[in-house]
Amino acid sequence: MELFLIGLIVSIAMLAYAVYLRTCYMKHEAVCLEYSTSEMGFVTYPLYMYELIENGKKVTYKSSGTTICSPKKGKRYKVLINKKDHYKVVGYREYIVDLCVGVGVFIASITELIF
Repeated sequence: MELFLIGLIVSIAMLAYAVYLRTCYMKHEAVCLEYSTSEMGFVTYPLYMYELIENGKKVTYKSSGTTICSPKKGKRYKVLINKKDHYKVVGYREYIVDLCVGVGVFIASITELIF
């Protein structure tokens, strides 16, 4: 029963974060200029360059984001850019992983409850 509750809380948190990313961020493409890796090597902080059209003009942004994968320099990636603050960037793969793991943990916790 404890594992069910823990799994349910984790899945709800991950799904809520995925919903937050989908509603407050917009999908766009960006070019990875360079990246650095955390001490443990799990999280990568790439420097993205992307162009947005604001008031009929192209505006170029450079911002570092977070992603789970190891990006390649000079390659285009799908990213999620905050709709209000265009300097906040999250890798699209992080959104997909949160969504898939959240659904998987939810299904596992429901299955544990049933059996």
